[in-house]
Amino acid sequence: MRMIKDEAGDGAPLSEAIRRTLESDIASGALPPGTHLEESALAERFGASRTPVREALRQLASARVVELRPRRGAIVPQLDVLVVLEMVEAMAELEACCARLAARRLTEQDRRAIEEAFACSGAACPGGPDDGHHGDEQFHLSIHKASHNRVLEEQASALLRRLQPYRRLQSHLSRHVELAQAEHEALRDALLSGDGDRAAALARDHAQVQGQDLGDFMVLLRSRAASEQAV
Repeated sequence: MRMIKDEAGDGAPLSEAIRRTLESDIASGALPPGTHLEESALAERFGASRTPVREALRQLASARVVELRPRRGAIVPQLDVLVVLEMVEAMAELEACCARLAARRLTEQDRRAIEEAFACSGAACPGGPDDGHHGDEQFHLSIHKASHNRVLEEQASALLRRLQPYRRLQSHLSRHVELAQAEHEALRDALLSGDGDRAAALARDHAQVQGQDLGDFMVLLRSRAASEQAV
């Protein structure tokens, strides 16, 4: 189990460190939709009082990563298929906006960050699937940051975190696995060459679930929801 010190190496407040750990666990699927987050159990896990745990849950609820329900506490939300697809649609547009601006505004630091994240994403990652998922997230976050629009970066990054469990599920589709790295490479090249229109189009297509994959993805979502309800 991940220790709190791994998430708090930058001297962040304890509540922030707890929030990061829980957010990561939700994104990785370690805390799947439907999981109840008990304050007492979390306090014991992190060796903390309930106060920073409660604040961490409040922050997660504010970002809609968890839900706070009266008399039931916090829960990792179970989203239906339509909501997930609407989130994917919104994510595609946010990614396109970030990519278009990033292509115009790249600094040398942005270029290095994008190249480094690309080298550790998806099938290119030498560390295996888990590191590849993390690298994929960092690749997209580096593009959000390179837009140099803080409002857009905040919104895109928050939605990306909410979608992470479902993006991991999407990676189970063979076609997605085969194409994801090629799409990353094409997007990276468009960004580094300063072609904003192409970068936006590639980012939008990469974020969407299209064609045959859409039906397959919906089946996976329904199957996952049914298995969780049966537990």
